[in-house]
Amino acid sequence: MTITVEAEINAPLAAVWAAWTTPADIMAWNHTDDEWCCPSAEVDLKVGGIYFARMETKDGSMGFDFKGVITAVKPESCLSFKLDDGRIVAIDFTDCGNGATKVVEVLDAEKENPVEMQRTGCQCILNSFKAYTETKHGKHVTPKEKVTVEVEINAPLADVWATWTAPAEIMKWKYPNDKWCCPSAEVDLKVGGVYSSRMEAKDGSMGFDFKGAFTVVEPESHLSCRLDDGREVTVDFTTCGKGATKIVEVFEPEECKPVGAQRAGWQWLLNSLKAHAEKAQDSNKVTVEAEINAPLAAVWAAWTTPADIMAWNHANDEWCCPSAEVDLKVGGVYSSRMEAKDGSMGFDFKGVITAVKPESCLSFGLDDGRKESCLSFKLDDGRIVAIDFTDCGNGATKVVEVLDAEKENPVEMQRTGCQCILNSFKAYTETKHGKHVTPKEKVTVEVEINAPLADVWATWTAPAEIMKWKYPNDKWCCPSAEVDL
Repeated sequence: MTITVEAEINAPLAAVWAAWTTPADIMAWNHTDDEWCCPSAEVDLKVGGIYFARMETKDGSMGFDFKGVITAVKPESCLSFKLDDGRIVAIDFTDCGNGATKVVEVLDAEKENPVEMQRTGCQCILNSFKAYTETKHGKHVTPKEKVTVEVEINAPLADVWATWTAPAEIMKWKYPNDKWCCPSAEVDLKVGGVYSSRMEAKDGSMGFDFKGAFTVVEPESHLSCRLDDGREVTVDFTTCGKGATKIVEVFEPEECKPVGAQRAGWQWLLNSLKAHAEKAQDSNKVTVEAEINAPLAAVWAAWTTPADIMAWNHANDEWCCPSAEVDLKVGGVYSSRMEAKDGSMGFDFKGVITAVKPESCLSFGLDDGRKESCLSFKLDDGRIVAIDFTDCGNGATKVVEVLDAEKENPVEMQRTGCQCILNSFKAYTETKHGKHVTPKEKVTVEVEINAPLADVWATWTAPAEIMKWKYPNDKWCCPSAEVDL
């Protein structure tokens, strides 16, 4: 797996190249933050030459060498080298015009630390390089200027706003990585009200407070805050696209720290917010899909005709659907009853249609009070279910169903049940139209895994590994496996 980081440097190409390849310059910028330093560096700028830099904490508690042999060098254009551990590093330099240069660094990730941590560290070093080179050439951002960071989050505006402003939520995301935490937060959401959060290293080695007072509060739109040190921060929230929200933060950088490192730090926190908010969304909704070997009109009819619904709406042969009702219009009822054939249990699936476009999409809200999903159809008292039907050509139709998860049962159990019902729908509809897959045919499933081929092969073929993954959920296990390869 590779890591890519980049930055645009406000300095000429020749100056950027020199700063990257001159040992004295490398020793000035090659660190992630002010607690680290680069006491030595060596560059023999030719194929087969050495590229070396030593990075250490200033207190001497830890350090490491970054050393390799140059494999390609094209002055003011590209530099590649192979590290002693076999990983490849490549840096490209591009003249952007107007005295600016773009630097893109691509390197193989090592296996000891999480990839995201490595990416963050590399970006911090590149940001430090940017700050050093720009300062050297008189073009660095001054403290009076503003720094902007932004992120787009796949979650509704109301949810993102709550995640940014609710103390209990802030404590779940306002730290850059797993070595840090946010043990406390306080928000008084009014002009003059306090905004405060504490960030600490989990080992207790360091920590700091972020505190200020609101100067502007416009719910689900804009916040302005003056920090205790006098700097201004603004945050804008904007709906963008279907169920997504964009956050733009603008802040005045501190004078005593490199602007690049500060920009990276603020961006880390926004990325952490994004991950937390999107994970919360994913945990609240279920998506299942299937491709049906039948025409769009036939698939639509099978989904919306009560007699058909009663034939396919069950997870397995132990269940049945004794009744169904569909009034196919906005405000009309969509209802079905599902029961165990032995009469031991059963439930109703009932809602009111909120949008209907024949042979395209159907959406309705349920009666059980679950909250609105990221779709645009909302009921005051119910969760949302949306089904999209897409003509795939060649007589096939894709069906995608998205619904809010209920809180009583595990989400994965709900997803499995919904997929089983959709698979039943597929089998019924294809059989009805003479296109169902026969037992003699083959069925293909696939997945792409972010891991090397050798590791995946070992995981699939080693009995000890198989026992760790070969089960569908936490209610199952794989107690034994045998492979004679």
